[in-house]
This record gives sequence, C-alpha cells and structure tokens, in this order.
Amino acid sequence: MTQYDQTHFFSKYLDTHLMFPILQFLREQTNLYPKEEITQLEQVLASKTFLFDKQAEKSEEKQKQAENKLSEHERHCEALLKLLKDETIVNDLKEKKQFTIENIIEQHKEVKPNQVDVLFLYAKTLYEFGRYDEAAAILPHFRELSKDEAKQMNAQWGKLACDILRKDWNSALNELNALKQSIENSKAEPIVQLQRRSWLVNWSLFIFFNIPNGTSSMIDFFFEQEYFNAIQNNVPHILRYLAAALIINKKKQNKLNDFVKILEQKNAEYTDPVIKFIEALYVDVDFEESETLLEQCDQVASNDYFLFTIRNELKEASKKNIIETFCRIHSSIDLNVIAQKLQMKVEEAEQWMVNLIKETGLPAKIDTETSRIIIDAQPPNVYKFVTEKTAGIELRTQQILSQLESE
Repeated sequence: MTQYDQTHFFSKYLDTHLMFPILQFLREQTNLYPKEEITQLEQVLASKTFLFDKQAEKSEEKQKQAENKLSEHERHCEALLKLLKDETIVNDLKEKKQFTIENIIEQHKEVKPNQVDVLFLYAKTLYEFGRYDEAAAILPHFRELSKDEAKQMNAQWGKLACDILRKDWNSALNELNALKQSIENSKAEPIVQLQRRSWLVNWSLFIFFNIPNGTSSMIDFFFEQEYFNAIQNNVPHILRYLAAALIINKKKQNKLNDFVKILEQKNAEYTDPVIKFIEALYVDVDFEESETLLEQCDQVASNDYFLFTIRNELKEASKKNIIETFCRIHSSIDLNVIAQKLQMKVEEAEQWMVNLIKETGLPAKIDTETSRIIIDAQPPNVYKFVTEKTAGIELRTQQILSQLESE
C-alpha cells in the first residue's frame, strides 16, 4: 500500500517539526517502510533543526553554537522578556489600550525598540530547540508589538505549529481561524495566496482529526470556494480526507452530492481507494466494486496518520452507505443477502438493519416471517435518480456539440 502513502505530499506543505509525528506513526504503527529508513529520514530532517537528540551525528560544537545563539537572543531582549513575564504590567497596559512598543519604551526606559525583532528571533530559536511551550507564550506578544506584517504572519504560523505540537487543540483551532482571516485579509499576489491556503489546509488536518465534530467542521472549511479551488488545483491529496469526512457525516448529504458531481466529471488528477469508493457507489452505482474498495479503504486508513483514529468509524459508515444505497434502489431484499454483504449472522444483520433504518430514516421494514427487508415504493426518487443521470449525459453531449460547432 506504499503507493497510497501521503508522506511525500505532506513534506511539501508542512513545517519540518510537524513531519516528526507522522514519521513516528509510520515507524511504530505501520509496516510500509523499513524502520531503519524512517529513522534515517528523521535524522536528516532533524539536522535542519536544533533537535539534537534526533540527529545522527552528535556534534557538541554545533549544539554549543546553537545554545550560544539562544543565549545571545535572550540577553539582547532580556528587558522586554522580563516585562512580558509580569502579567500585572501586561494586563494593565492592555486594559488601558497602551500595549504598544512605544508606550512600553516610554514607561520602561530599559526596553529598546530593536528588542521586538530580537524577541521574534528568540521565539524562533526556542521553537527550533523543540521548546514549544516557551515559544507559544512569546509569539502572541510579538504579534501585538510588531508592525512588520510579514513577521506578524510568520509568528501566527509559528504559534499554530506550537499549539499542534503541544496538542493544545482548542488554542490551535483559534489560531487556525485567526490565521485564515489574516490570509484572506492579505493583499498578497494570487500565487502567494494559493500557496498559503494550500499550507493551511494541510496543517488543519492535525486539528480537525483531534477535536469534537472536527470532520464536520473540516467539510465546511474545505468547501469554501477559495480553499476548495486550492485543494483541487494545488493539493488534491487532501481530497482523501474530505472524502472520508463526507462518508462519516450523513448530515452533510448536500456536500456529498456536490462532491459526487465533481467526480462525475472524471477528470481528477488524484485518486485513491477512499475517493474511488464514493465514485463506485454514487457515480457508477457498482456495489461489487464498492465492497472491494471497502477493504482497501480500511487498509489505507490503517496506514494513514490522520485517518487511523477514525478507521473503525469510517469502515462502519462505509458499510451503512453501501447497504442504504442498495436498499433505496430495491423494493425487497433477502436478509441473507444483507448478512452476506456485512459478513454477519442473519440475526446480527437484522439488528444492524433495525439500527440503520432508525438512523437514516430509510423507508423500510423487516418482515421476520419471510426474512426480507421491504422498502416502500418510491417511484419519484427512482425517476429522479434516472433523470439526473440522463440529464448529465445530455449536458455533456451538448458541450461536445458546442465544441464541434466552434471548431
């Protein structure tokens, strides 16, 4: 299943430090690659940071230089640091709306103007050492005191990374929303905005897969026009996670319909078993292929850092989608057929169906005497299903004819 591993995609859009949790997962939870290769990759990445315990070659000289650099930054902004650690002073300045570097310098002569930029360098160096708590405490202060918009946004990215690595998901969600707003308010060139949005959707996965109702929130975020365009055009590997979220969130049926319409165009550059599952079930209405892909989806989820925690939920939801769709296009089904598809005993399958009917509102009942599921006749829905399919064919035919006429 290495062909479906996303690590090479993430390496382009994640900060180096954010790659370590993914690599640790690959080493400890999967057998996709030899553990020695993963360790070597960790060591290569660590050499770009000050995480000396992860590096292959322990250079005391290099470590000493890094520690001296940290001490130098700390010394050069010591007065400002001391003030920022005094919550009474900081809160008083903020209450009076005087929390600016000009007011601080006026009231505290030991603080110098250049210390704001040095504060940023100090926080960045702390981050490179893996001291995320300390960096996270400093970066918000820097954002408020600095007038450099580029550094302010860099500080937002840094704070978001710190929160993710500290697993402070509530704070990370707040930072995600704040950074999203900063990106949208920016007057950067379109190519820069595309890149920033691409980075943000990749980073957001850490958060959405670790908060309550996260996948539902993720669907709303990813379907915003600017971000969906970024996903389709620049980071299509994110479609896997959107597809998985749509499978397990029945309340987002309208978004699933939109996703299916996109798949119907058959022009996606990226695909994998999770996306193919939706395509097989809702575009091709191929139940045998859907059942085959169900097992592949489970394998993909078991080897995916983000999907691993929802793999059981994803598998169960996929089964429900198959059976519900199967029922909606039949008027009567032998319960033994359902039991076979679910790989359950008939009694277990019957209870499973009872729960499905309650959850989905499926217009069906179980005839225990004949061991059959009876689905209420729904001619309008079947008619709608057929006409939607033929309407799509008619539309594509008209498009082809228009192209031919214009040539």
